[in-house]
Amino acid sequence: MHFLTVALVPPEVGQEAGAVERYIEKQMLAHFHPDSDGWAGPTSKFDYYGVGGNFDGLLHGLTGQPSEEPTSFWQRLVRRRELRLRRNSCSPEDLRKHLALWVNAPTKEAAPEEGVLPAAVLTPDGTWHGEILVEEGVDELIRWLTEVVAILQDHGDCTAVGLDCHI
Repeated sequence: MHFLTVALVPPEVGQEAGAVERYIEKQMLAHFHPDSDGWAGPTSKFDYYGVGGNFDGLLHGLTGQPSEEPTSFWQRLVRRRELRLRRNSCSPEDLRKHLALWVNAPTKEAAPEEGVLPAAVLTPDGTWHGEILVEEGVDELIRWLTEVVAILQDHGDCTAVGLDCHI
């Protein structure tokens, strides 16, 4: 099963794609616990992940800014890491505002049509918040939405990067 995880990357990491990916890898590996065969053990949060993946462009779309796609094959090849990162990141404030639309919607019909609700959030201190929400009740969903909004508010200086995790 694939699920969206948002990794919050602090500003001191910078914006260079390689540095951001190395930072995320270090943070994510702390939550991967292989068994004796090297596969994800029972305490692992995921068995593999990638930036974007099935959720490619979802977070970037929250900013309302068009994605800048290079036109030639060679430009895409040279800049693919930077573009993938840009297409899958936004400010915590943009994501928080989007989630607040859900939390504050008076009815289900008034909520945003396209929802971006991460199943987990990885904060700069290495804490993994959340679990996969499968068949959760409405009360639990609202509790999780509220928790995610608070986490994003506390980390407003970070960059939110969308990860496609699998378990």
